[in-house]
Amino acid sequence: MSVNRRPDGRWRARYRDVSGREHAKHFKRKVDAERWVTANKSQRDRGDWIDPELARSTVALVAVTWFTGKQLKPSSLRSYDSLWRTVVKPRWGTIPINTITYGQVVSWVNQLGEEGLSASRTSQALLVLKQILDVAVLDGRISRNVAKQVHAPRPQPTKQRYLTHSQLQALADECGTVHHRYRTLILLLGYTGLRWGEARALRIRHVDLQRRHVAVVDNIPVGYDERDTVGPKSNRSRVVPIPHIVAEEISCLTQNRSSDDLLFTSPGGSLLNNSNFRRDVFDPAVEDLHLSPLTPHDLRHTAASLAISAGASVAGVQTMLGHATAAITLSVYTHLFPADLRSVADKLDAEARKAQARTSAPVASQSAAGPHGPRRCRDTLRSPDRPFDDSRAAMARRRR
Repeated sequence: MSVNRRPDGRWRARYRDVSGREHAKHFKRKVDAERWVTANKSQRDRGDWIDPELARSTVALVAVTWFTGKQLKPSSLRSYDSLWRTVVKPRWGTIPINTITYGQVVSWVNQLGEEGLSASRTSQALLVLKQILDVAVLDGRISRNVAKQVHAPRPQPTKQRYLTHSQLQALADECGTVHHRYRTLILLLGYTGLRWGEARALRIRHVDLQRRHVAVVDNIPVGYDERDTVGPKSNRSRVVPIPHIVAEEISCLTQNRSSDDLLFTSPGGSLLNNSNFRRDVFDPAVEDLHLSPLTPHDLRHTAASLAISAGASVAGVQTMLGHATAAITLSVYTHLFPADLRSVADKLDAEARKAQARTSAPVASQSAAGPHGPRRCRDTLRSPDRPFDDSRAAMARRRR
């Protein structure tokens, strides 16, 4: 490392990085050159040194590494790719990663909201940028992720929709007018809470009518066909019991069919299409019954609501819906579980009094007399006109 004066009067500063490669820069003042060399030497010795060429990499270049490292289901990969192409890349694709500032990211997030992008979509886009910059840090291109502390907008709470038994039956009947299998589909969704992709991936072999349950082992996400069949969300297969009324409906669909056939198909026998089903079957039925707004996913909420009202526990609802943890179940449906703590206290009191009645007689006689004669409660020792004195002297007098 050295600082030398050039013939033109400027100062040339040089140092070598950890690989031995030389880096040089020119300054008008010697003190600036020396500071630059000292700063880079300190960073090199601490292991914090960043190659200036790598630091000038664009966000689009790092995004290639980020996307390559994603080990996700096709539906999740497609979602990330969409966010990158339509939201993140137009703003950050050509920007060098070492020039991005915290303030720029905050302004971008605010701008997305002003342009009408939903809070959920904005949060997901911010997550993509954060993950790309995390890869840049791990790759030694930048020393820290300036977007890490940027807060995502809070999504507006949406009111969940729950159907009653009567409303669910009416919706099933209305959808069944298009084709009888759609009545069965609505009842299955409304009483088991299966996701749309899980329901349309069900095959005859997944149904056990004797034990009255369906095995949820496959999932065909929206926008994909049978070739893209994957496991359920979080890769958690499960067995979901079905009521007799649903089992009876399903039995009609399984007759004279192969075990490998899809349980639910379109009238033409092809894989159910969410858009077509909503346009031709579900949405018209919802309008006719005046149940708007309602989506097929609301039938999943309906299943949780009906199960809880029937006495299902948190663990039971978690298993039925395929949630990874009970905390997820509670975060969504905690308001549906009984919260009358007064009735709980009354039950505890009743049990406590039963226990007291069984043991109070011998205990009461001993506690009343005590080993040295009758005792009085502390409250009976003080005058009603004088407050209780808990000083050490007063306590000593009471012991005497």
